[in-house]
Amino acid sequence: TDCGGNGKCGADGACECFEGFAGADCSICAGDGEGEACEATCAAEEDCSDNGRCLPGGGCECFEGFAGERCDVCLAGHQGEGCGE
Repeated sequence: TDCGGNGKCGADGACECFEGFAGADCSICAGDGEGEACEATCAAEEDCSDNGRCLPGGGCECFEGFAGERCDVCLAGHQGEGCGE
């Protein structure tokens, strides 16, 4: 197995994928990476205001109490620091 050029063959013959790659032959992107180099397109701390997590392919899934494209708005009934009040 050549691991698609995205990993190396381990002692047991299974691929050990380089960072950002996954799968039996290291041909898919791990986490929120995409594209040929499986580069991350979203950084939760910046892109989701540290109030959500990055979704595969980009965009944010906001934590409870937060809303908005960048998770920087408190949902109705939530207010204050951390939208927890």
